[in-house]
Amino acid sequence: MNTKNYIASGMIEGYLFGLANADERLEFEQMLKVDAELRAEYEKVQDSLLNYMKSNQRKLPEGMKEKLWEKLSGTAQMGEGHRLNLVESAEQMVMKRAPIIVRLMPFAVAASLALFSMSAYMAWDYHKKWLRSENKIAGLEKEKNQVADQLKPLQSKLDDANNDLDHLNHQGIKLVRMHGKGISPESSALVCWDTKAKTVCLYDMKMPAAPSGKQYQLWAIVDGKPVNVSMIDFAKVDKKHNSYSMNNIKIENASAFAVTLENEGGAEVPTMEALYMMGGI
Repeated sequence: MNTKNYIASGMIEGYLFGLANADERLEFEQMLKVDAELRAEYEKVQDSLLNYMKSNQRKLPEGMKEKLWEKLSGTAQMGEGHRLNLVESAEQMVMKRAPIIVRLMPFAVAASLALFSMSAYMAWDYHKKWLRSENKIAGLEKEKNQVADQLKPLQSKLDDANNDLDHLNHQGIKLVRMHGKGISPESSALVCWDTKAKTVCLYDMKMPAAPSGKQYQLWAIVDGKPVNVSMIDFAKVDKKHNSYSMNNIKIENASAFAVTLENEGGAEVPTMEALYMMGGI
């Protein structure tokens, strides 16, 4: 906080009227030692308060005290203490007869100072809370910007992926993710069906090794009926890319693909009890 804001916060008044806590008083006193502008303003406020208090002190009417001493000049034989008591009694009598505004002046001054002190403290306390809120808002804004920066690369990758899908669809390529079924829930594979080139390729294949005498068979669901696509020969699987290609595939309007475990050589109708995975377009 700069000096002008610090002065405007009401800290000087809070310090003078004892409203600041120990840490705030220590901070203020340290700043007084090094900040000439703050020190000058502190002395100015202090002098103003002292002058205000002096100008509102209760006084007897002019000449009243001299008249009282003249009245008491014949009481020399009395003790000094007795004369002082008479003077004090006379002063009290004068104040009782004075207008009520005169008698209430000290209380008015005290109330004014209390109100001034409370206003200064509230302004100072509000200013501190406002600064804390500003810092929190700045922190949240910074976090929001950081999250936005982190999301930019992800959004860019997502846009690229969507563009690739649009391109594939435009080229007549269909991608279908097959998921494992009850007999093998961990199984999965990605079907890449090129409708123009009449090819089907399986990628990212995850399925257990076929038992002896058994072989996986890929089916296409066309008009609600299973159509044989090809047997999967694991001896011909591309180990580097974990893929298997099938050419000259004569299927159209397929709505889904599925894989079953059949006897070697395949079956004309899929064995539904041996359904390993399936996925719709």
